[in-house]
Amino acid sequence: MHTIVTVCWGNYWETYGKRWLQAATAISGKPEIIIVSDKPLDTEHRVVINTTKHAGLARNAGIQVATGDYVSCSDIDDVPYTHYFDGVDGVHDIIGFALDIEGGGRMNPDSYTWDRALEINAENPLIVSSAVKRELLLKHPYRNVGWEDWALWLDLRKAGASVKFDMTPRYFYSRPPGSLATVNARAKSEEIRDMKRQGVW
Repeated sequence: MHTIVTVCWGNYWETYGKRWLQAATAISGKPEIIIVSDKPLDTEHRVVINTTKHAGLARNAGIQVATGDYVSCSDIDDVPYTHYFDGVDGVHDIIGFALDIEGGGRMNPDSYTWDRALEINAENPLIVSSAVKRELLLKHPYRNVGWEDWALWLDLRKAGASVKFDMTPRYFYSRPPGSLATVNARAKSEEIRDMKRQGVW
């Protein structure tokens, strides 16, 4: 069994929760579903209360109680497909997911950027979502930084984690206007590069 974790704050549950939950419960293999929220929610699925307002720290709270072999963190405004965990093989530490985006585009995990991820000017190699062995996420929790996912990939890259780059889109990626993912992007990228310069990675 695997686990899918989502973080839901404020009115996001009312706006996106039903759509996300309908998609998550249709995933083949019936993964464990964990919702991290800043308030109680009316759902039969496990809800972990966390009020940090930081996506990475909230995800850590969900990962701490997860029981799946692999854990994937899915944003509440995304739509996971039924084959979300298909082919998660138990061999690789990370399965990097491709995704569909609005307008008919696609984003893919990048093996070339992963190889040079620790270079100062290298970009985010896995971009958004992946499935990662739970034991590895417990050893390397999300950091309290702007691009928490990018920092995680760098921690895992430095630790020598193995990656399978899967080019089959696993979900629809949606970022509405005002989404936290779009705020201060330049400053958050520079924070990562400064941490590289300081020898964190």
